[in-house]
Amino acid sequence: MPGQIHRFPWATGDDARIWIVQMGSKSTPTIKELLCKIGFRSRVLSWLELTSAWERQERKPNLVILSGGEQSVYDVGAPSIPAEIYRAIMRQSAILGICYGAQLLAKLGGGEVRKAAKPEVGMVDVRMTSPLGHYKGGTAVMNHGDEIVRMPEGWKVVGSTQDCAHALCVSSNAVAVQFHPE
Repeated sequence: MPGQIHRFPWATGDDARIWIVQMGSKSTPTIKELLCKIGFRSRVLSWLELTSAWERQERKPNLVILSGGEQSVYDVGAPSIPAEIYRAIMRQSAILGICYGAQLLAKLGGGEVRKAAKPEVGMVDVRMTSPLGHYKGGTAVMNHGDEIVRMPEGWKVVGSTQDCAHALCVSSNAVAVQFHPE
């Protein structure tokens, strides 16, 4: 039924296990608010808090969202997560990387990120190359000066824009979006 809000039992109670990892994005509160509006409870952590939270949390999150950020993944001191935590999340949770978070997923998985030949800022058209559930593509907000030029082995490109070949990529338990779905 159009407009119906779907509730997920694992994400609405006191044991809600969705973590939004703040990588420097101003839209992290918006992500949390939108999740709440559709029935999800979530917790915001800084990228510096992720490792200790992961190690002490007996019940791992069902979903980890890596938000966007202002820096480049190859900058010294840029927000990141340790390789062993990345691998653990990929094994034990679903993961969504948004903008900078998508670039970080690519880098940590062995893909390649570099300065974009043509940065994308503003509204762009996302074209789907493969179906992804009900998402059919359309207008999205982009705001990035870097781009994913090669995804890790096992990932599939399912959406692109005129200037961004890797706008939407998936693996068995992860989604990387170069645009801002929030």
